[in-house]
Parts: sequence; structure tokens; C-alpha cells
Amino acid sequence: MHNERTLLCRVHRDVLLGPAGLTCGVRGRTTSPPVAHWTFDDIRDTTVPDAAGSHPGTLCGRASRPEIVDGIAGKALRFTPGSEHYVRVDQMAELCPTQQITLMAWVWIDSKTAMWGDILGYQPEQSRGDKAHPLKGFRLWKTWGCKSIRFYIGDGTTRAYKNEIKCEASGLRRLQNHWMHIAATHDGQVMRMFINAVEKGHSEATAQIAPSGFPLVIGNYAVSKTVYPFHGVIDDVRIYDVALTEDQILGAAATALAE
Repeated sequence: MHNERTLLCRVHRDVLLGPAGLTCGVRGRTTSPPVAHWTFDDIRDTTVPDAAGSHPGTLCGRASRPEIVDGIAGKALRFTPGSEHYVRVDQMAELCPTQQITLMAWVWIDSKTAMWGDILGYQPEQSRGDKAHPLKGFRLWKTWGCKSIRFYIGDGTTRAYKNEIKCEASGLRRLQNHWMHIAATHDGQVMRMFINAVEKGHSEATAQIAPSGFPLVIGNYAVSKTVYPFHGVIDDVRIYDVALTEDQILGAAATALAE
């Protein structure tokens, strides 16, 4: 079974084989840097810096804010069920690549979680409800009972729970209470899901991602009538405007541990 120990061993091996830094892959392969990268290491008050550039986030919540805790490397954020807290990032066009995309994060899913829980994504338009309004942007989340991790893209015509364009990685229950690396890609033709840098699911998807006009949200599905907070810890969240390969995803996970 590929679990977090398997990945950490592979990461250790590949860090020894080559430099970290901007290297995103193994055997010297490189890619473009992420368009956004939230490490959660240097949070000041409510501001979450973007290590890649100019997309800072804000810690939000009605009664509480995400808790800053130790992560896979440096600091991370803990999200709690029943809490309406999250990280909000103001929408900018580069945060929602339309042609190709890679999303990734290190996560620790608590064992007692049952509810849905969002890692990263855009909410549907609140005024018309998440089932009625056409989906735009993307969403990466764990399902009820942590049976799977799902990734969907919205092309502006599909609707939630009806004709979603999605990909899924299942069989994750045994990976609770451990660190694991999650990545999702879309290259314009195929969507893929990776758990610990190993492909766990794919589906054909020729649609183009429609830009969302709403803020990007980390750690919650922050719509007015539906709140699905992630139950656990999220660290090292990244967005790329290219679809990374399995080796490149492994390399990105390695750089997170080496930083």
C-alpha cells in the first residue's frame, strides 16, 4: 500500500538525488513555479502570505479562526468541524487557470471526521444556491465519511450533483490520522487524482475551466447556507497553471519537506 511512509521514503531519496528549491520533479526535471503557494509559516495577525508572489489570504471566521499548528514542515492550519472559519483569498484571474491546472496540499485528516470537508476551491453563487447555479472554477474536497477525495472543475454549464465534471480517488479511510499528499490535475483532456504522488483516479474531461468571480477558499466550503469545514490540518497549498506529471508532483512534495 502507498501510504505517507512510502511517500516520505521516496521524497528523502529524491532530495538526495538532486537539489530542492525550484526543482519540481526528479532527475533534474523542472517546471514553472506555482502561481500561488501558501506555506502558513509566516502568518501575521490575519494575513496569510503567498510565498509565490502577490496572492495573500486572510484568516476568517464568525466565532473563531483556523488554529496555527505544527505542520508537515513548519506551520500549518487546523480546521475544526462546526466552525465557520477558513482562509479567504481575493479572486485574481491567475488563481483560476482555464487551460491546465494542478492543485496540491499536504493534509492530515482526523479519524473521527464524518462530514464533507473542503480543502481548496471556489464556492457557487450564494444567491441561487449551490445546486441551481452553473459551476465555475474548481473544488478539491473529501467526501462524507472520508471515503474519497474529489476534484471537480466547472465550465459554466454544469451543476452540482447533476452533471459535474469530476475525478475521484477512493479507499482513503486507512490514511486518516497520517500526513498524506493530495494533488489534482487537469491538462485539458484528462483529470487525474494523486495520493502520495501516486495516481489513484482519472477521467476524461475536455471542458475548459470557467473563471469564478468569487474568492478562493481554503479549509471550508464557505457558502451562506452550507458550511463544510475540513476536519484536520492543511499545509503547503499550491496552485500551478500547468498539469504536472506524477514525478513532478513527487518533486513538489519533496521541496515542501526540504524548505
